[in-house]
Amino acid sequence: MLRKFFLIFLLSLTLISSLLPHSACLRTLKVIRKASFVNFSSDLAILGYNRADSWRRNPVTDLPECYSQLYFTVLNEGSALYNVSWTTTFKGSSFSFKIGKLPTGYNTVSNVGILSEYKDFGVPYGLHNYLIAPTSEGFMYTYSEYTLQVDFPRWLDERVANLYVTPNNPQIKELEKSIAGWPRWFFLCNWVATNIKYKSDMATHGVSEYWQLPSETIQLRTGDCEDFAILLCSLYRSDGYDENSVFVVAGPTNDLGKAIYGEGWHAWIRINIGGVWTDIEPQDPTVVLGMLVNLALFDAVYQFNDVYFRRLK
Repeated sequence: MLRKFFLIFLLSLTLISSLLPHSACLRTLKVIRKASFVNFSSDLAILGYNRADSWRRNPVTDLPECYSQLYFTVLNEGSALYNVSWTTTFKGSSFSFKIGKLPTGYNTVSNVGILSEYKDFGVPYGLHNYLIAPTSEGFMYTYSEYTLQVDFPRWLDERVANLYVTPNNPQIKELEKSIAGWPRWFFLCNWVATNIKYKSDMATHGVSEYWQLPSETIQLRTGDCEDFAILLCSLYRSDGYDENSVFVVAGPTNDLGKAIYGEGWHAWIRINIGGVWTDIEPQDPTVVLGMLVNLALFDAVYQFNDVYFRRLK
């Protein structure tokens, strides 16, 4: 009868801990530790974790977000365990699940998934894990604490390049509607070239390469070549140009460009205007001069927008 009462008591604590923030979970764990029938296990250990990231677009903000599937390595040096309870706390929230069997040896626990939004990128968060297992003598537990930090790639990365173009972001939609003039391709380019000032990534971010999202470029009012191009492509797409009509294009200097500027990369816009593919320089308010420079000095290697990413050569 007493053991049945202890079992109900422990399960109640586990359920409560799954509904409480991390600080409350720690207090609950302290209560569990004081129970004589629950012991810390030297045979059971959470050794670490690996993760697989899946990038996607937030349906409301159009900004990137990341779903991380976590794979924990658990070492059981004792006999096989059954009906094991796992609880993870992260950013003040807790979630729990059952593991039917935990065999002797190394095991992988993969039921934990974390969604990181744009505001979470670059921020280290504590990741706390509790594992409680029933035994013939009561219960055993182990605990681990790690840090999870998701960093959005700030360079040309084929996995996420599409996510930089954000035509449905509220700031982009509002800005596109506020820019008057016709033809649209000209006046949208003129606005970007006039209102965004060139500033190197090193001067702004302290690193040699750092791609900005369009909303960041609007806020800073500065950027380098790909920031201009990504912002303008987002405005064109928001204005109604379809996914087959406008792209960010990136590539290195050709032989003539190397003779003039040396080796380097550039990004600009390629857009279909009235059935004619045209290369536009987002930093040139006149548009025309930039067209000639890009065609003469650079080779296009990649092109992308919010839908497609293509390697041209």
